[in-house]
Amino acid sequence: MRTAALILGIVGGLIGLTLGLLAGLAGFFVSLITGFEILELRGIILIILSVLGLAGGITARAKPVFAGILMLASGIGGFFILFIFWTFAGIFLLMGGILAIAGNKEKR
Repeated sequence: MRTAALILGIVGGLIGLTLGLLAGLAGFFVSLITGFEILELRGIILIILSVLGLAGGITARAKPVFAGILMLASGIGGFFILFIFWTFAGIFLLMGGILAIAGNKEKR
């Protein structure tokens, strides 16, 4: 389960990082045209959440509970920021977080 959590966390983090960069870029262009900067801020927050999810995926084997909490927080936080567009990254991160926490109980 830890290997699956590792893979799901890394994939979810990379997808989320791509979405965060796209949202930040779109927000930059929107702010140039209209002066409305909230989408740019959402992109920056998504990049931070994606890096946390990616870090959780990388540490899934060494510290599974900590990694699971990072991935779950990143997955849930992304749904609040980007809603439906976060679906793929969020599902990967949530599944990875659950598997990381469940994998800790399996080894004992």
